[in-house]
Amino acid sequence: MRRVAALLLLLACQSKQKPALMASGREPPLVVHAEKAADPEELGRILRMPVREIAARLGSLRAVGTSSSRVSTGELLDETVALDVDGRGNWHALRENSREQGVEAWASADELAVKMRYGKPVKRRPEGNESDRLREDLLGDAAAYYDLVERFAKPEDAGQTQQAGRSARKVRLSLRSGSASAPKDAPQWRKELQLEALDGSILVDDKTGAPLLVELHARGSYSKGVLELRVRREIQQIGGVADIALPQDAIASPTRTRYELEKRELLEGLASDRSNGRR
Repeated sequence: MRRVAALLLLLACQSKQKPALMASGREPPLVVHAEKAADPEELGRILRMPVREIAARLGSLRAVGTSSSRVSTGELLDETVALDVDGRGNWHALRENSREQGVEAWASADELAVKMRYGKPVKRRPEGNESDRLREDLLGDAAAYYDLVERFAKPEDAGQTQQAGRSARKVRLSLRSGSASAPKDAPQWRKELQLEALDGSILVDDKTGAPLLVELHARGSYSKGVLELRVRREIQQIGGVADIALPQDAIASPTRTRYELEKRELLEGLASDRSNGRR
């Protein structure tokens, strides 16, 4: 299982290299065009849309997903993810895997609660954009999976369809003949990877350009064996999500008092100057 876990860690690191918390007041909103979703560059921008941006565009929503990673030794890791966002922007997320590991989180405007599997929820006031970063870590890995297969993918417009009650543009993915080179800074195993099978579907909301469904299946090989991935991320419902609150049994996070650091900050260095005999 270590190889699978290492693979997923590498994928997660790839996604964290491009966090881009759009529509946050610190970055300009992401500009995408649903009608051009079959264009490779445009599709890449759409699939890398952060979870915060998706929620800002769609409002209240329910998203679910599954993923499966297998290597040639038979090692397998299955994961399930779920996210609810209510009309106030509060959210609840859950991620679990077949190794009996899991993380559950609740967030409001001024509180964050996190529960590890089999543990108790612990709440605290989030620092900076901590809540957004956690939500991205829990749900935002579809872009990382697409990063892995993008150079092999051939996107094609498959017409109009419906998803979660919305009109959507469908893009079908298949294996292209030939492939582009992996980025120069990519890990060696990614440079070695060659795909023998790739298929999938992407559904893009006509109104907002948000990805409503990401479905990928890829099989290939590299120097250490065969790799097979299956990923599905789906916006299942838009609107109508009940109000979300932190769990009543959440306990306050223990705090550690940092007297010396706080003293220096409050006195702007005067305390240390005086201890050295300066007046």
